[in-house]
Amino acid sequence: MDIENKGGEVVNFDFPSKPETAEFCKVSTVNVETNHFPLKFDTSRSHVYQYHLKILPEIPEDSRTLRQNIISECSSGIREALDSDFYSSGYNIFGSK
Repeated sequence: MDIENKGGEVVNFDFPSKPETAEFCKVSTVNVETNHFPLKFDTSRSHVYQYHLKILPEIPEDSRTLRQNIISECSSGIREALDSDFYSSGYNIFGSK
């Protein structure tokens, strides 16, 4: 795309062509996984609520395993309080109530 600047000069804003892969550089494909995953909620309820957990006594922010163990130990109580299944991510809990 060519655009004329204030001085009347035409400037090209096209992206450069993708370079060819060198013959000596054979690459293989790798599977990549992300932290995105499908969620399944009770669709008879119209809202998804997000709750922030506060764990006392406080634990370090980077204590992922400990936090997951605490949530796992409390999962039946959380399910009962929300009256639904829930999903957790970090210090967040997602449920339909």
